[in-house]
Amino acid sequence: MSAGPEPARAPAARVRRLISRLKYVFVVVVLFFVATRVPWRDQLVWSGAGGSGSVPGEIEGDWKQDRIRFQPDAALPSGAPEALESALGAGEPLERGEGLSWQPGMPRVFSEVRPQGLLVALGLIMAGVFICSTRWWLLLGAAGVRVRWYDAVRLTSLGLFFNIVVPGLTGGDLIKAVLVAKENPGRRTAAVVSVFVDRLLGLFTLLAMGAAVILAVGGEFAEVRTTVLLCVGGVLLGALAYTNTALRRLLGFDALVARLPMGAAIRQLDEAVLIYSRHKLLMLATFLISVGNHLMVIGAILSLGRAFGDQLLDFLDYVIVVSVGNTISALPIAPGGWGVGEAIYAYLYTRLGAGATLGVATSVGYRLCSMAIGLLGGLFLLLPGARGDRARIEELRHPGA
Repeated sequence: MSAGPEPARAPAARVRRLISRLKYVFVVVVLFFVATRVPWRDQLVWSGAGGSGSVPGEIEGDWKQDRIRFQPDAALPSGAPEALESALGAGEPLERGEGLSWQPGMPRVFSEVRPQGLLVALGLIMAGVFICSTRWWLLLGAAGVRVRWYDAVRLTSLGLFFNIVVPGLTGGDLIKAVLVAKENPGRRTAAVVSVFVDRLLGLFTLLAMGAAVILAVGGEFAEVRTTVLLCVGGVLLGALAYTNTALRRLLGFDALVARLPMGAAIRQLDEAVLIYSRHKLLMLATFLISVGNHLMVIGAILSLGRAFGDQLLDFLDYVIVVSVGNTISALPIAPGGWGVGEAIYAYLYTRLGAGATLGVATSVGYRLCSMAIGLLGGLFLLLPGARGDRARIEELRHPGA
């Protein structure tokens, strides 16, 4: 009797597998594109009245200094400044200026990374995990789902672990939702909704922080200022309209839901979401907690940028980089945001004057640090008493789960 539904599910399963494979192909294509746009050898770059150009070679000494010696791999192209050609021929030191700069190659950036910056980044990312767990714990409590703070940390850590095992934000969120629902059978819908409210609140806060900085000091991003502000304003107005009792009554929202297929289930979800509209002070508190979490992430990425050699961007620049870059990376268009994040960071760093190489290196470094923290989360599956978690996760592998 159980074999009947399988043929009906087979086409949908094939489509899901195809989409998943296409995402990985997309990641490979984007990463290849990024790889072709960053220098793998050190580069000397010049510009002036006679035009601009670059030549690959090797920087002698510390590339972060304002004076270096450079050994080009080939003769300078025609149109290069004669003074530059003469200085290179004589082996004279070059000084960074308005018309002359250099970029390190990707291998040099990674080989000369400062370990202290990596350790600071790891510590800040770990602190962010505890802050995120606290935010979710408060949201669970507001929805009537009683869990210990330790359990919120445990489930958040397992979610991070499965973001690595099942790349993408939704992989970890699914695990969190399933586990917290199983542990709270009387409040399953509210428990599941809390996971996605937590995710949306975090993303909205990140975008709002970026919008505030772009509005205040983001001259380099003036052309996207309107778009970012419209996104933030649209989300905020949409949430206010959705939770407005008078507007819902005027539109006959409840009657409309009742007529929809699976209206009862949709109504349960709707009620679970509306719970949070009755806890305005708590939502303000979770918003501020989200700000704290994102400050940890921004601090971690700033530390990584400094570790890789960035000396140009300041804290507000990193607020823009993280808010724009991490929001776009969170879109479910590539597993784990790989490729997309590197392309966005390369663009933003270049736009701010720090160079694509450092942008890509910082993005990759942040992902590797996050993966290290996520792998630590898997240790919760090895603790005594974790048999229930393992059994519930195993259930997801069966058809129809």
